[in-house]
Amino acid sequence: MWQAVGGGMDYDVRSFYNDTIANKLYVVGTFEYAGVGDSIVSQIATWDGTIWNSVGHGTGDTLCLNQGGCNPLLSVSRYENEIFVGGYMNTMGGNYSIKNLSKWDGISWSAIGNPNIEAYLFQANDSLFAVGQYDTMNNQHIEDIAKWNGTAFVPFGTPLPFHSQNGIVHSCTYYQNQYYFSGNFTFSGGLKEIIRWDGNQWQPLGNGILGNNAWAGLSVVFNNLLYVGGFFSQADGNAGNNIMTWDGTTWRDAFPGVNFSNGIRDLIVYNNKLYISAQFTMAGNSGYYYLAHYDGTNFCAFGGRDNIPGLETTPIAIAGFRDTIYMAGNRTFFGDTINYIGKWMGGDSVEACLTIVQTDVNEILTKEEINIYPNPCATQLEIDNGKLPIKEIKIFNVLGEAVLYQQPTTNNKQLTIEVSALSTGIYFIQVKTEQGIIRKKFVKE
Repeated sequence: MWQAVGGGMDYDVRSFYNDTIANKLYVVGTFEYAGVGDSIVSQIATWDGTIWNSVGHGTGDTLCLNQGGCNPLLSVSRYENEIFVGGYMNTMGGNYSIKNLSKWDGISWSAIGNPNIEAYLFQANDSLFAVGQYDTMNNQHIEDIAKWNGTAFVPFGTPLPFHSQNGIVHSCTYYQNQYYFSGNFTFSGGLKEIIRWDGNQWQPLGNGILGNNAWAGLSVVFNNLLYVGGFFSQADGNAGNNIMTWDGTTWRDAFPGVNFSNGIRDLIVYNNKLYISAQFTMAGNSGYYYLAHYDGTNFCAFGGRDNIPGLETTPIAIAGFRDTIYMAGNRTFFGDTINYIGKWMGGDSVEACLTIVQTDVNEILTKEEINIYPNPCATQLEIDNGKLPIKEIKIFNVLGEAVLYQQPTTNNKQLTIEVSALSTGIYFIQVKTEQGIIRKKFVKE
């Protein structure tokens, strides 16, 4: 079950930061009050495991409730001995010289850069970055990517022609000794939705993210792979489903057998697991899920399921703090009252699981040259399994319902599956061999 954290908040929570130095969980959003006692915290508060505390009286915007919620703070991070926040604000703690970015030194809030549009904060390789859609900071032309040098945010890398109408940067990650920036932008040279800085110039990741209205959101490093989540159907020609992995040279579908719809909301790594917030279905299991964790082998949904989709159910953000998972959502989550912020209290935590070993599956696919074609297909689906005999075939729809089953009577390595009776849409085919189970996605025309 889920439980409201200290009574919860009066309005939305947008982002978390687990401050391992101070052993506190920072929370920012549109809220004005926190906790059972309705303490005024003004869009930023800390949770110490027992009570809520304000941080320098927050924005000090005491009129925001009458406006139906405050303009949101969007991100929070620690850098050395100071707390940084980014979002929509024109004041913090009574300092009216502040705009959209600020820092707290333990005594007072101060302005840092004053970008003309909101900024998001990310730590990467012990550095602090402010990214977003701004084109002015420190009263000079700086677009979308800036790095903190200890006293100010300064431009990073060679300038790219970002403009508010054609580009926004959502996040920053450090992987294989390079900085990666993802978002919604397109430039010449294959710089599309996600780019990396090699120390001298910007480099593409293959041919970038592809798909109608595609964008890349958060990215994290887990098990030596870069996991990139967003809203896209493929990367560099490789089919994906809103989340893919990059190993430095190749894009791959991160979770065959899982259908993520409407994009990835949040990704974090905590206690040696990858946590994902998104609406999704799983092959072989019915219903819609909204939270999952992955340990490198088992992909497991937890926290509740629906029989019909509900986008408003998907948590906005997730965090790990003191061995507990926290999430930002609506007032209720699967019948539990959380008042916009809840923590997982245990119980039957796992709804359903799939075994997905990224490296092993890819080794089998490469070694045995397993092919499923044509894709999309209209009437017949061909399966060429190389050297491995096929033991069993199952096809699932996006709800996880099995719609076709076939068990060869001989050790066939090639099969033709009749799919003309299936409705148009996305399906998952599960091929069982003596080396394990392989799942791939296909489209029925």
